[in-house]
Amino acid sequence: TSAAGALAFYLCWPDTPRHGVLQDLSPKGMGFLTRSPLGVGNVIKIETPHFSAIAEVMRIQQAKDDYVSAGARFLTVKFTQERGNFIVAQA
Repeated sequence: TSAAGALAFYLCWPDTPRHGVLQDLSPKGMGFLTRSPLGVGNVIKIETPHFSAIAEVMRIQQAKDDYVSAGARFLTVKFTQERGNFIVAQA
């Protein structure tokens, strides 16, 4: 599923939020862009308008304009709305 939007993430809690842009979302994890230093294996707290999560960074790839593309798998996730059209699935 494709989704885009601003997100904040934390390498430890409490801490100053770091910023990123959500690229894609699935029930198991998400992809996002950030300019903040991040490493594979980091466990991060993620806050967006649609969900909050604790996730483990599984991959990092260099992207353009000093961004890195990160992939993270959810350890926990809580969606703001339990029902709605935030995620659309097609068979």
